[in-house]
Amino acid sequence: MSIAEWKDFGIPEGYGPHRLLYNAPSETIIIELRSIGNEFSPNRIYIRRKDDPKYEPIKSFEPMDSYESVVSSSGRPMLFYLSYRITKREDHYGADWLGLYCFEIPSQTETEIVGKDSLLLPPPYNRGWVSALVSASEDASTLVLTVGMTVEDDSPGFHKVDYHLASMHLETRQLQFISQLKGCFF
Repeated sequence: MSIAEWKDFGIPEGYGPHRLLYNAPSETIIIELRSIGNEFSPNRIYIRRKDDPKYEPIKSFEPMDSYESVVSSSGRPMLFYLSYRITKREDHYGADWLGLYCFEIPSQTETEIVGKDSLLLPPPYNRGWVSALVSASEDASTLVLTVGMTVEDDSPGFHKVDYHLASMHLETRQLQFISQLKGCFF
């Protein structure tokens, strides 16, 4: 599925806008794109300066990696997002969390903040992931996010997942829990 006018703005075929943000310090419009139509494609993040006619991808994307849950600092020229590796399974798609990233708009550079092997979890949890980004502080030093955590062992079957709303100070990468999110899947 394609909308001709969108192609003129730099939105690739098979995608449509999902989320719109504005980064004032860099005068940059940020869009998170989601697949539309019958074919599934992972989410993408595109940007453009406010007076530019076309959106451009923030990076060269791996075909089955999704870039999503984008948030922006209101005081610094940067954005933050999550990345997942998408795999097609028998009757559905699955996703494995790759990491939380920072993208510096002026230099167009990406930095991994935490990944699946470096997320600092409190005991007794031994597996976790950032499931969504909620907001970034004005000075870009802290993110509010949701995090899923579980205690995995060698036993087969279901492992209970606990979800929390938390803040993460980016210098220390420490999680500070705000509230447990019960009865929901974030």
